[in-house]
Formats: sequence, C-alpha cells, structure tokens
Amino acid sequence: MKHCFIVASVTGREHLLNDFIESVKTSKYRNDDFYLYFQEIPGEKSSGDFDKSFFKDIHISHTRDGACLPRMYWLHNLEEYDFYIIVDDDMEFLGKEDYDTAMAFANETDDCGLCCTNCYRTMRYYESAVPEKIFKKDNVQWIAGGVVIKKSIRNLLVKEIDLKPYSYDGFCIVTYIHGYTNYNYMGSVVLHKAGRKNGFEYVRKNSGEFVSMFEKYIADPFKDKGKLTLPFFESGLTAEARLLHEKNKR
Repeated sequence: MKHCFIVASVTGREHLLNDFIESVKTSKYRNDDFYLYFQEIPGEKSSGDFDKSFFKDIHISHTRDGACLPRMYWLHNLEEYDFYIIVDDDMEFLGKEDYDTAMAFANETDDCGLCCTNCYRTMRYYESAVPEKIFKKDNVQWIAGGVVIKKSIRNLLVKEIDLKPYSYDGFCIVTYIHGYTNYNYMGSVVLHKAGRKNGFEYVRKNSGEFVSMFEKYIADPFKDKGKLTLPFFESGLTAEARLLHEKNKR
C-alpha cells in the first residue's frame, strides 16, 4: 500500500526535528516519502539547521499556522497515496513502531475512520513498554504515536476542512459525526516528547490566535483555565455530535 508521512515543525524546534529525522533513518520506514510543512517565523530564534534532503518535499510558511493547517495543506495537495500517516516533529522511531499493521486494519475495516497509534513521553517508559497487538475503539483522539488515514478518509477530511489555522485539527470529530469509528492500535509505540516549546504548549497558551472549528460538537479544549481536559475524552462530545454519529453510523 502506497503511503507517506506528513510532519509539521516550526522555528525553535529544529533540534527536535533532527532527532526525528535521525531516528527514521535507522527505521524500516527510512525509504518512505516524508513531507514537511515548516513554519519559519521571522524574529524567532532557531535551534539549528536540519537535514532538508531527507524530505521528498518541503513547504515553507512565514506565519505561525498551528498544527491543523500544515497537515491539511499536504492532505489537500497529495492525492497519489493510499495512506497518509500524520506524525510530529518531536517523535522518535526507535524500533517499536508498526504502521503497517494499522494500515492493514484500516484497509480491511469498513467503519474505521482514523487509526491512531501509541506513544510514551519519556525514554524510561518507552523502554519498558510492551506493544499489544490489539485495537481499541477511541472516538476522540490526539496524535499520540501517529495517525493513519486511508484514502477515503483523506477525501472526507479534504472536503470538510479548509486551509485555516484552526486551534484543534478535529480530524476525529469529522470522522465521528460522519458515522465512522476511530481506533487506537496499541501494537505500535514511539517516543513522543510532547509538550516542548513552540508546539502544542504554545497553542494552549495562545489559543486566541487560532480559530475553533467544531464548537457545537465538542467543548473548547482550552476553556478550563488552560488544563488539557478536552478533547481527549469522549465525554466531551456534545449531544448533537452523538446524534449525527448514530444517524450516519457505518
């Protein structure tokens, strides 16, 4: 199955991006196609250069666009793949990643919307992790260890999400209200050093800069005094969202 990886990064995180690149170079995915959306912010201090030759293509933006727009940019502009795998610049592939099984499951499971994979934030927990080759239903997701998107779901996302700097990419909300079930594959694990400077932590603290996408389907993830209580739990889905899911159920 022809697939690619989509990565977003921003000035100040080049050192994390380099760690990601170097880890992929020793993984079984080293010869795959990787696309980067890099937000090169004027006046921001760089943390160094990165290996640009690693990527099949790079799009440079000079504005801070958050996480959704970079991912949607490539989904809108890449039509030739069977699968699209969304990953973060602060991940590392250290040998426990298995996107192939997730892709096979998504391909064989008609009601599968997104197939998210697992991660740990620290090396201590990563090293002790034992991947479980099981799939769990989990309709409200964050990126975790990477999100596998099959072509039909990519087409749905492109139809429903335009190119704006949204605060939360809401991919799981789109698939959910269209009747799909989102899954987590516990058999693929990466190191994900989430919460570093200029990433989601920036979005959380500066949420006013970004436009909400699906307010009527999920509570504002930033409203509880900055605590990350939503959209990580299905309990945050509104009654309208649940009704649409049941109405459109696959």
